[in-house]
Amino acid sequence: MALSKRLEKNTAFASLIGFLLILAGLAVAQPKANVSAAKHPNLAAAQRFSQQAYTKIIAAQEANEWDAGPCPKGQGPAGPGQ
Repeated sequence: MALSKRLEKNTAFASLIGFLLILAGLAVAQPKANVSAAKHPNLAAAQRFSQQAYTKIIAAQEANEWDAGPCPKGQGPAGPGQ
């Protein structure tokens, strides 16, 4: 019985340590607000394109008032004939 309690205690401790390591990893792995274009031009371009895409999505959703409604008959999401 002592072995069982000891094993439970070790398992709980290992789980706690694992959870704390995951939290620490997530805290450290947050992306930078602005990537330096001089140091990382491709990452800076990707960040800029991502922000532009997000802005366009928000504008499209606001233009549709968040509800585009059903597609007309014969006009599926992929276009005519769907």
